[in-house]
Amino acid sequence: MENIKKLFILLIISSFLILPNVYAEDSNYLNISNNTVKTVNHSMFTAGDDVSTNNMVKGIDFTAGNNLNINGSSEYGMFAGNSINFKGMVTRDLFVAGNQIVIDSSANIARDLYVAGNTITISADIKGNIFLAASEVIIDSKEISGDVTLNSGKLTISDNTKINGTLKYNDNIDYSNTNASIKEIKTYHVDEKSKDEVIPSISSILLGIVTSFLVALAIYLLLPASYKVLDEVKKDKVFKTFGNGFLFLIAVPIISVILMISIVCIPLAIIALILYGIIIYLSSIISSVYFGRLIGNKVLKLNNIYLQILIGVVITRLIRLIPIIGGLYSFVIVILGVGLVYNMMVKLHKEALD
Repeated sequence: MENIKKLFILLIISSFLILPNVYAEDSNYLNISNNTVKTVNHSMFTAGDDVSTNNMVKGIDFTAGNNLNINGSSEYGMFAGNSINFKGMVTRDLFVAGNQIVIDSSANIARDLYVAGNTITISADIKGNIFLAASEVIIDSKEISGDVTLNSGKLTISDNTKINGTLKYNDNIDYSNTNASIKEIKTYHVDEKSKDEVIPSISSILLGIVTSFLVALAIYLLLPASYKVLDEVKKDKVFKTFGNGFLFLIAVPIISVILMISIVCIPLAIIALILYGIIIYLSSIISSVYFGRLIGNKVLKLNNIYLQILIGVVITRLIRLIPIIGGLYSFVIVILGVGLVYNMMVKLHKEALD
């Protein structure tokens, strides 16, 4: 019952566009007030229309809404909305997507900044690298320690800005050199078609990441023991799991067609095909979680399930962007994911019988 409540909270978050204000975190916390300052010992999810936060989050601060006013601090920041004003602090990386985005001069970003939007204004000092995609970019920072890579229609850099790394932008941008101190400037060619499509493409990638993350999180909240099965798939069991997935992909359609021969079994065949489609959809997400947990536990030594899910989802999305390799990778993770789902179903069935 407790897990169902958590899933219900997640569904509320997913419908933030029609709700006033919703807060949720992994300790089953739910609040409709945004006037308090809280210390959250894990990742936190916030959604609403007009959202103003001033929390200290020891994990991922994920916030979505129409108008966002972000204060407080977190390890990672992930914010999506129409109008976003960020004044807070992130001890690692910041990801922002929206229409009008302002990174205020009071903001403190310890590492890299990733922003996609229509109009982007950056006034804060950045200690890492910056990656931007927008119709218009305004940089008014005093100092940027790393590189600045962007694709935009118009770029404005104030005279008092210092960029210690390389400024790299598309060659058809509307930009006039200023008196800003820039170590190196590079350009790259972008045709008009790809320039017009850059914002929708980035938006679709971010949307895919958010959607996959929420689905993976929903599975964890509903069936927390299911992801423990992923840890049981060691090197010697990967090929067996892959084989199970391949057999499942082939067997279910054949069995469903055979069942349709009998009128009595047609409803069963339809149900089987529907479940088959759901499992295929979930397969890449489950594979992403598997790789995320593998990287988190073995390489990065991270025990935070939310970070593991995020790492796996982001890596999967990025690899899929690579020509040829992305297609092969997608094929492999679908088969492997089906095998992992099969293992989960078998494990949960055994536990139910016990």
